[in-house]
Amino acid sequence: MRQDYSITIFSRHKGKTFSFHLDRRVIYVPMVILIVLVVSCVLFGQFYFQEREERQRLEGRVALLEQLMDKFEERAERQGGGVLSKGVAKPAAQPTVEVALVQKEEEKKPEPPTPEIRVGSNAEVDPRPIARIDEAKVSSLKEDREGFRFVFKLVNLIGEPIAGNVAIVAALRPPHQPRFVSFPSMKLNDGMPVKLRKSVGYSISYFKYVTGRFYFPFSYSESFRILIYDRDEEVVLDSTFLAKDVDVHGLQLEEPTPSVYPSELSEPSELSEPSEP
Repeated sequence: MRQDYSITIFSRHKGKTFSFHLDRRVIYVPMVILIVLVVSCVLFGQFYFQEREERQRLEGRVALLEQLMDKFEERAERQGGGVLSKGVAKPAAQPTVEVALVQKEEEKKPEPPTPEIRVGSNAEVDPRPIARIDEAKVSSLKEDREGFRFVFKLVNLIGEPIAGNVAIVAALRPPHQPRFVSFPSMKLNDGMPVKLRKSVGYSISYFKYVTGRFYFPFSYSESFRILIYDRDEEVVLDSTFLAKDVDVHGLQLEEPTPSVYPSELSEPSELSEPSEP
């Protein structure tokens, strides 16, 4: 049995009372509609805020990617421009060796045939000589300073630039035991440098040369072995000059005294370049 609601209204002004019956469906239907509207608004608001947050997150990621791409492009342009403007870097000064690089045009001259030289670890054997040593000479230092200067020219014989490292192994002859010393000071194994980390770098344009000046803080050596390496640390030129075959200026060939040669190799800090006036 359906139950209705009885509503009574009192009117003070007219002194009357109004009473009527109200069907409960009249109340339930608006309440249900109101609840549905509230739930719909809540769900719609939730969906809207989630969509807005997701859109903001995506926009932030896009902006971050754009910033990263801009930085990457600027860095690539800066590095590319730096490489183009820098070119080939010259070797830094070594504590024991001073190398003066002077590039000049060199006329091509016919050279006698030389044995094949391997260029690089993975390259094929090239019958052409890559470089040669010219004008090797030895001169004494001024004001009776101990040591001597060894100067030579390294000539590029091919039509392309070459670069690598230079090491010199001097054969010293103390009275009791022969000894080999490398310049710059490096560890030797069977008379050959083990690592070229301390060696002197060079870079020569095609058909040009560089002049190397090496200062030795010892008495005169018996021979000089010049080792020229390429960028792959492969020997491309191995030349040995005896004392009697080198052009000597102002230096007497004498047997060194025992006190001149220490028992061990000098440290790089001790093999500093001698000063001249």
